[in-house]
Amino acid sequence: MRSDSPFTIETPSNGLRLGASREGSATFTVYNASGRSQRAQALLVADPPQALEWLTLAGEAHRTFPVAGTERFTVEIDVPEDAPAGSYNFRLDVQGEENTDRSRVQGPTVSFQVPEAVVPGPRVPWRLVAIAAGVLAVAVAAFLVLRPRDVLVPDVANLDVVSGSTRLLDVGLGIVQPLTQQPSGSVPRLSIIGTVPPGGESVRRGSQVEVIVSTGPRDIVCVRFPCVLEEVVGNLDAQVAEAVRIEEGDEQQPELFLDLDALRRLDLDQ
Repeated sequence: MRSDSPFTIETPSNGLRLGASREGSATFTVYNASGRSQRAQALLVADPPQALEWLTLAGEAHRTFPVAGTERFTVEIDVPEDAPAGSYNFRLDVQGEENTDRSRVQGPTVSFQVPEAVVPGPRVPWRLVAIAAGVLAVAVAAFLVLRPRDVLVPDVANLDVVSGSTRLLDVGLGIVQPLTQQPSGSVPRLSIIGTVPPGGESVRRGSQVEVIVSTGPRDIVCVRFPCVLEEVVGNLDAQVAEAVRIEEGDEQQPELFLDLDALRRLDLDQ
């Protein structure tokens, strides 16, 4: 990374674990610190290089950055079934259109774990497949016609992470995993400080929302016993413990995940 580049790049997480569908996404925030408007291009770099075929940059790669302005870039990951399981890396670089040899900056490396491919079950007779496909096509068409194309991000600030995340899922939004952790002296531990995009903003249905969760006045959250660390900082009820899990990583602060399957099993009205 060149020190004289006018851009800086950040991402809330440097590690992703893909589910059985082998899909995921990562968000990068790029800041223009040059003191003037800049036009730049986002570039994807993968290791190994063949993994680049699995990455898609959502939105325009070429964008204009206002003075002291930021742009968010979302990278969608879709790994084919025949790709081997394992750990892969990629990053997002930004290169200014002026003085390109000095304005390129490398973003942080993000690793993602690809699980073993799910072995398909026995084949269904083709007549049943044709009938099911026809019914599904009608249902999908009706759904696409009737549903709104855009939704408003709910304001979930100060809600506990389970209730707030449920509201986001209910309106058709996704949640960036792992959750972003941030110390706060005013928002209780494992309650939501805010989201990116913020509440009230109109976004595409299905967009990924970054949920910023308070760790309280401390830097570490533990949500089950025995804790992966020596000290148990969290003290949660059974519902939250079922829907939120923690995994120890390479860094001191473990990563906080929302177990969506467990969350869907919870009856929050009880």
